[in-house]
Amino acid sequence: MPSGFGNLTNLEVLTLTSNRLSGEIPSSLGNLIHLVSLDLRYNQLGGRIHSSLGNLSRFEWLYLHSNQLVGGIPLSLMKLPLLSILDVGSNMLTGIVPSQISNLTRLTELDISANRFHGPVPDSIYRLWNLSVIRLGSNDLTGVARLDLLLQLDGVMEVDLSSNAFSSIIFPKPNANVSQIKVLDLGSSNLTEVPRFLKRQHMLDELSLSNNKISGQIPEWLLQGIIGTLDLSFNYFQGTLPVPPNSIGYYRLSSNRLSGEIPASTCELDIDVLDLADNNFYGPLPLCFGNFSSSLRALSLSGNNFTGEIPDFSHEPCRLLMMDLSSNVFEGQLPRSLTNCRRLQYVNFGRNKITDSFPSWLGLLPWLKVLMLHSNRFHGVMTAPSNNSLFPSLKVITLSENNLGGRLPADYFASLPAMKYFSPDDEFVDPFAQMITLTILDKGIEREFGKTLGYFTLVDLSNNNFSGTIPVSIGDYLLKLHTLNLSNNSLSGPIPQSLANLRKLEVLDLSRNRLSGEIPRVLTRMTSLNHFNVSYNNLSGSIPNGNQFGTFENTSYIGNPELCGSPLTKKCGNSPLIPTSPADNQPGKSSRPLGIVWITGLVGLVGGLVVGVALEHAFGADVLNWLAWKWHNYWPR
Repeated sequence: MPSGFGNLTNLEVLTLTSNRLSGEIPSSLGNLIHLVSLDLRYNQLGGRIHSSLGNLSRFEWLYLHSNQLVGGIPLSLMKLPLLSILDVGSNMLTGIVPSQISNLTRLTELDISANRFHGPVPDSIYRLWNLSVIRLGSNDLTGVARLDLLLQLDGVMEVDLSSNAFSSIIFPKPNANVSQIKVLDLGSSNLTEVPRFLKRQHMLDELSLSNNKISGQIPEWLLQGIIGTLDLSFNYFQGTLPVPPNSIGYYRLSSNRLSGEIPASTCELDIDVLDLADNNFYGPLPLCFGNFSSSLRALSLSGNNFTGEIPDFSHEPCRLLMMDLSSNVFEGQLPRSLTNCRRLQYVNFGRNKITDSFPSWLGLLPWLKVLMLHSNRFHGVMTAPSNNSLFPSLKVITLSENNLGGRLPADYFASLPAMKYFSPDDEFVDPFAQMITLTILDKGIEREFGKTLGYFTLVDLSNNNFSGTIPVSIGDYLLKLHTLNLSNNSLSGPIPQSLANLRKLEVLDLSRNRLSGEIPRVLTRMTSLNHFNVSYNNLSGSIPNGNQFGTFENTSYIGNPELCGSPLTKKCGNSPLIPTSPADNQPGKSSRPLGIVWITGLVGLVGGLVVGVALEHAFGADVLNWLAWKWHNYWPR
């Protein structure tokens, strides 16, 4: 960020939000004595908040949300007489919340959420009589949180106390005369019951009690008091599904102990986000369930015991963006009416009993990024794509643990543009993808890759019946690929040298096939590779050495009697053969399939690795919370 901005001494408003600015905020901004508003949100700015900003006596609005700022809040900011908005959320700030904050008598909005602040909430905060928004969530704050005092502030409308280390939260008495608020987040607050004072809150637009220890039935009065968003996920609620009033647009009950069938009256809801994942629901979905597609943006029913066929989504217009029906007992074919849902981006039907051929017709969906069909009964040959079904946006596809056969679909590999080309647009991803982080669990050790799904690409065709050679087109075209798993098939012939073109590839699993010939030495050019497995094939010759290949253990190569060289104990030359593992060298004979990529969120086991795209159940708390925010701000009811 240019220090020359400090020369624009007549500047009153400076807005540089949502760019890619890095480095520190220039101290020269302290020269802008006429500055009223500074908005630097959603950049990559680092360093400390410079104390020179305390020179700006006319300053009213400071937005520094979603950067990489460190250090504490400068005390100089506590001397700004007109400061109305102080937003430093989603940074890496530390220290305590200054008690001098009481000097900011005009403060209406305070956001310090998602940082590393510690210590108690200063009593002076409860004397900021003009506060309407206070966000303290996702820090390490301790002591007692006085929600009862916050709700005595006349204008308070939004309170976030979630995900801290408070010893307790003092609530208003059930009959207390307190402010009617619109937004309240008490997630991860060690609550054991629904706070009774909520019974008299009649203007709540958004309420989160997620990640607590609340049990029993969901109170009927709680549902009637919510206008827009209700998140009760990750608790111990029991009973059948309570049908909320039609005003609710975001309804999240995942990870509870709810059971029973879905009542048909649910179909009458005009709802945007419905998340019922990881409960004990059972039975078929009501036939009217497909009518949801006219309003629904995200649907998650994963981790239940739903049976029967997936309903038709024939209602137009279909607004679905995300659908997760994984880990149930759905049968039959995929409904062809899904082609009406032209906005679909993320689809997960994994771990069901769907019997169908490969749904090439889903290639008609222009925005489909993630297609998860693993652990089903898909069968037959993947025929060549037609000109109008080329999956133009596809970045993740999992077909593992099915009955697909024939030769690998070389024409598909040559026609997946989102996995082929690098462009400046790769740096810009949609808000869903920004919140999906790739994690790899290797031998119990979690490794964070720090990338978003916008960059991540995966092809998993493991545990099928594919035969023939590995298509050269994979290495020629899928240049953005990060994970390739073809294990547990009947592939034969050599490993293509073209795979060396996949310079972004991090996981390559070709184990348990019938591959022959030498391991191409050009593969040592794949410097991003951190997992390589060609075990249990018919490979021969010496193992390549250099770069990443010096890090792979002997488990990457066992079951190939004719391979030699480090890390195997068999030396190249006339050394006697070293006995291999007694495991059968034939493909598909392992007692537990090694190549599953499964999803509860997006989670995959790739050759003994767990590859997880952290979507927390259906598509993740962050993603679903983003949907709630999007619904609240941009999708009119």
